[in-house]
Amino acid sequence: MKNYFGLLIFFFSFSLFSSEKSSLSIQDSLKIENYKNHIDTYKYISRDNYNNEYFLDKAYNYADSIISIENDNNYAREIKKSILLTKKTIKNNVISKIEFFEFYSGIPQYYGFIDDAIEYAYDSAISQLLNTKYKVLGNVPLSDASITSILVRKSCDSKSDPKCLEDETFEIINQTLISNTNHRIIQSNELFPILGMENSSNLLDGSITEENINEIIDYLQLDRLGIFTVNNIDVINNKVWFVNTDFKTYEKSEGFLESIFAKGYTVDKRDLSFFHLLVVFILAIIFVSLAYGLSLFFNRKNILIATRDSNKELILSLLNKVKYVALYFILPIILSFIIIYVCSFIIPRGDVDVGEINVNVWILLLTILMSFLPIIINLVFVSRLNIESFHTPLGYTFFVNSCLYAAYFPIFIFSYIQKETYPFEIHILLIFITLLIGNILGRSCFKYGIKTKNSYMRRQEITGLLLGVILLIIFNRSIIYELSVQNLFLSFIIITPISILHHRLDIYFDRLFSQKSKESTERKANDEFSYVKSVMNPEEIYQKVKDKMSESNNLKIMLIEAPMGIGKTRSLKESFPNFKQNNWNVFYGDCNEKQDDAVSFEPFLQAFSRLIGENWNSRSESTDKIAKGIISIASDTTGISIPHTNFSSSAEKTKRENQTMNEISLEIIDKLTTNNKKVLFVMEDVHWIDPETLTLLKHFIETVNRNSFLRKKLCIIITVRAEIKDYYRGLNYQELKKELNNLDAKTKNLFDLKTLLDSNDFNLTDFIKNLSVEDNGFKMASSSMNQINTLFNKYNEQLQSESKDKLTPLYIINTLDVWIDEHDLIYSEDGYFLTEKKDIESLPDIENLDSHYHKIFDDFEEKWSRVLESASVIGNQFDADILAKVWHFDLLDVLKFLERAVDKDLLEDVSHQDNIYRFCDKRIISALKSYFKDDKIKQDGERQIITEYNKRYLRTQSHIIENPEKQKTEDLLKVIRRMLPLEDYVKQSNILILDIICRYLYSNKLGKLDAFRNLLEKHDFPDLPPLLKKLRIIADDVNFTFTKKQEILEELSEEEIRKSKLPSSAVDPLANDLRLLIILEI
Repeated sequence: MKNYFGLLIFFFSFSLFSSEKSSLSIQDSLKIENYKNHIDTYKYISRDNYNNEYFLDKAYNYADSIISIENDNNYAREIKKSILLTKKTIKNNVISKIEFFEFYSGIPQYYGFIDDAIEYAYDSAISQLLNTKYKVLGNVPLSDASITSILVRKSCDSKSDPKCLEDETFEIINQTLISNTNHRIIQSNELFPILGMENSSNLLDGSITEENINEIIDYLQLDRLGIFTVNNIDVINNKVWFVNTDFKTYEKSEGFLESIFAKGYTVDKRDLSFFHLLVVFILAIIFVSLAYGLSLFFNRKNILIATRDSNKELILSLLNKVKYVALYFILPIILSFIIIYVCSFIIPRGDVDVGEINVNVWILLLTILMSFLPIIINLVFVSRLNIESFHTPLGYTFFVNSCLYAAYFPIFIFSYIQKETYPFEIHILLIFITLLIGNILGRSCFKYGIKTKNSYMRRQEITGLLLGVILLIIFNRSIIYELSVQNLFLSFIIITPISILHHRLDIYFDRLFSQKSKESTERKANDEFSYVKSVMNPEEIYQKVKDKMSESNNLKIMLIEAPMGIGKTRSLKESFPNFKQNNWNVFYGDCNEKQDDAVSFEPFLQAFSRLIGENWNSRSESTDKIAKGIISIASDTTGISIPHTNFSSSAEKTKRENQTMNEISLEIIDKLTTNNKKVLFVMEDVHWIDPETLTLLKHFIETVNRNSFLRKKLCIIITVRAEIKDYYRGLNYQELKKELNNLDAKTKNLFDLKTLLDSNDFNLTDFIKNLSVEDNGFKMASSSMNQINTLFNKYNEQLQSESKDKLTPLYIINTLDVWIDEHDLIYSEDGYFLTEKKDIESLPDIENLDSHYHKIFDDFEEKWSRVLESASVIGNQFDADILAKVWHFDLLDVLKFLERAVDKDLLEDVSHQDNIYRFCDKRIISALKSYFKDDKIKQDGERQIITEYNKRYLRTQSHIIENPEKQKTEDLLKVIRRMLPLEDYVKQSNILILDIICRYLYSNKLGKLDAFRNLLEKHDFPDLPPLLKKLRIIADDVNFTFTKKQEILEELSEEEIRKSKLPSSAVDPLANDLRLLIILEI
């Protein structure tokens, strides 16, 4: 009995064990079958995308999963061999070499971001199916065939099975077919009367029988019936959907005919959190800013000593940097996307070998554009924002760092979409790599922007730029090929030592150059010397202006009268920071002896160029630009937006063009009254002021003085040279005071006219001593310094006692330069020392201040010195092409000579304009004049050769003279100013004068007509100025009555009677034309 009971227990236990073993085998078999389906799905998707390795790797992983369940599974082993063979075959293809290749022509269409993934899959499959041509129906696209059809879905074992097609999706497919085909799709409610409820449901769920199909055909009296079948082939983790659609027809005589099919797939990306991407973006900004903060920390002179205030300042600087880094990011990200998709127009196919020419062109273009274009365009944009500390080595470094990181952000987005992860290590490594490259490029860019003649330093800067560019291109190419921790870490290992080495060499060479510059303090002739405050303390100028401004609410006009070279200009410019620190706006303009191409109102253009934002180096813009400029100034200064109107002198006329200069001034002054800052306007060297500028200056003063608010906030400083002995174009001190007093007498509100400084306010005592202390370039041995200082002090006292010319800093500096050139003053380690004793008799003539330049001119052939002189006649800035035409020289020869002049610091090349040069210093023009002082002088004070230069210049402008109607007003003015002193151009000048007058009348620019009248008064036109004054009254419909105009008409009638009795040769034809013009105006 016991044996029987034990045997029973044994059999029962064995039965349980066998049952459990059998159950596990079924589960594993189901897993293996699912994995096989997944492998087939991924292989299909890979093949459809040029054997994309990303999907091949997914398939390979499922093969490994099968082997982990069943180690000897032959199917899995063969699949792995097949995948490896495919990868080996495509290893040189673009799709294999370049990660995220499919993203470079747009986001792949198989990704679903909004709707259900299965809908995207069926949309793709149905679209392909409907575009397929079906022979049975006439070989036309299936969507175009007119046939009655039904839609069925394949049956499935369980409704919970993911492969089962849900009713909602089935209905969406049904509606899609109805909307996009010519088929009549039989609906379920139409089948019920034909087949009944149960048979209809079975048919729609995939149970297709010929009996049911024939019943439908018979009932509807059809020849054939189309059958659409849809089913889910595979669903992987509810992320990847692989579906199938097919179509076939049934005919009673033939039965089921051949079918066509199409497959679709979608990778569900609805779970992607773009908020996570935003967080990563914000973290990048914070980390780049932290890197900036660390740099500031380690750049402090002593990082071990940190005060509470210094740490607070560091934190504030860091927080301030965050907003700038965010600003740096925006444009490069946008530009990178644009560059990627612009380059997609030449993108190769994924199955092309990576060595093909078209592939290399695409990669090279993408690499270069992504490397540099975002940085360059962003630099242009950011440099206009006047960001604090931007134009520093550290500022440039973190600008490049930010731009580079932002430029790679699209690749991070591609990675995040495909892999749904964002490795933190990649984030950190990229910030450090871009920081290293940014350090090389940033420091090199900053130094390259510094003007230097040191060839070694320039070579170092160019080397740094080239090194940075090469590293950037290599890294950019590397990151396009593969974005991985390993790849970035390898790049970091390579770039780090190169960047550190470059940084160390940079510091070493900086110290070396700095040490050499400190050791080599020997002065070069014509170097600018340091300002010596003992001559005139700039703070005193500000204090004097401040005190005088507080005396009354009247407009303040202050005069400075002092000799050339005493320091008028330098003292004023040194005082400007004092004004700006005390909330003043400062505008400065000077009247040059030679205006650039004789531009009207040049001092005003110079004064306002800083706020206008225009490049006035060429100073060849239209006269009307002044109006637009001053309006811009008012807008910028007051913070009030003023619409800009085009003031060009072209044929296009606008409302603002028709306003007079006085009306424009009234509008500007009205806007300036809202400004809370006081305004200082400096007009320098009015002994060279031209008539037009003088007219505008008086207009400006009159207009300001009528404004009760602005006149108490504005101070105008006017400087004039004392004791002028040579020819001058403008006003001397007495004439200036007379003009201003006359103006004051005419105005309702008096203005305060004061003398701010004169010659006695400039102190030259102990100038050499103070210069030696303040200027290392003039450091002198103590014995020689005392001797020279005493000599100049005695000479200054002698001049003052004899009431002769005033001793000036310019004279002293030029004397020292002469002694240096003649080796009477030699440099040593202790400073300069005299080689021979000097006394007052050995000092050069005080009028000869240009000996240094004369020696340079002596080195040139006479013809080239004359070329340089003719350039000074054209203006401070001139065109080499015009010089060549004037002298009938080959342009290349002229350019070669001008480059010699540049090397000798006489000229500088205006780099942004072809063949345009300008004199480095206006003293060079004076030196040329004194160099040729023995030339034959005409009665009007002009040298004969200058007259010849002007004639030759005018011959080069024949296109303007012969066709004035095609030219701008300003171009006519440039020519007529050259013509007026010449007797050979009377007829032509008369034509141009009349043309300009008519233009000003037509455009109602009466203020400019006044300025033009003042210009004619300076030349031999006795009849024209009075007539122009009358014409001005006739044309003014606001300020003059009809009675006044009638009086002018009567005067002209009497004058016409008187002129008629004179011989025709005694009557000026231009005056006659003006009289006729006055009559026509009435």
